[in-house]
Amino acid sequence: MKSTIKMLAVMAMAGAPLAFANPPDNQSATEKAKAGKDDVKRQGRKAGHRVDETFCTGTKAECEAGKLKHRANEAGEKVKDESIETKDKIDTDGR
Repeated sequence: MKSTIKMLAVMAMAGAPLAFANPPDNQSATEKAKAGKDDVKRQGRKAGHRVDETFCTGTKAECEAGKLKHRANEAGEKVKDESIETKDKIDTDGR
């Protein structure tokens, strides 16, 4: 009886990671490559914005306005890219 309970416990612990594993992505290789390319482009723009902000020669208000504009653009690009990536994951019929 005790060995049966131990065996069930071991099987439950061994199977637990499989129950919580992520389902496979439905993205094609080209969609994954495009998502990676978009990430690299976003990171490049972000780095460029940080350089511009560091070397801003305008007034403090102008520099802060530029910084705010950069953050808004970065957030917009992120949302757009993530929505396309999510659509690609959901879209399984290949259109």
